[in-house]
Amino acid sequence: GGNVEYISPDDAEMNAAIQEAQETLPLFIDALQAPTTTQTHFAIKVRFPYGEGDDTEHMWVSELTYTEGRFEGILGNEPVFVDDLHSGDRVSAGLQDVSDWMIIDGNALLGGFTLHVIRNRMTEAEREQFDAELGITLPDSPGLP
Repeated sequence: GGNVEYISPDDAEMNAAIQEAQETLPLFIDALQAPTTTQTHFAIKVRFPYGEGDDTEHMWVSELTYTEGRFEGILGNEPVFVDDLHSGDRVSAGLQDVSDWMIIDGNALLGGFTLHVIRNRMTEAEREQFDAELGITLPDSPGLP
């Protein structure tokens, strides 16, 4: 499974990536509802609130269905901070809760805007490990369906 990363609310690059994911979400939904034969994996990254303040943990959700403005799916990460959820739980999310989306299309990754930001900050060795864990190669910039 992927690991959960803490994102600072003041991270301008990350916020731009989330914004881009939000703006292109309709393309993701279209693809999810009518996938091509090569599009094998669909996932969204969802903000889950925890604690007293406005802390959120971002986690991947897959095996998605989408109906009337809400996604449902299976939580792909074991939460670090959210204590009432576990990996494998069925969760639902509104459009405004989505911070990223990804589609594996053949051997390529579409979307994954925050993944690109994270990967760009890594050393060469970390990148190789990241790509190996993902099992796919990231293009230089996020592709769209």
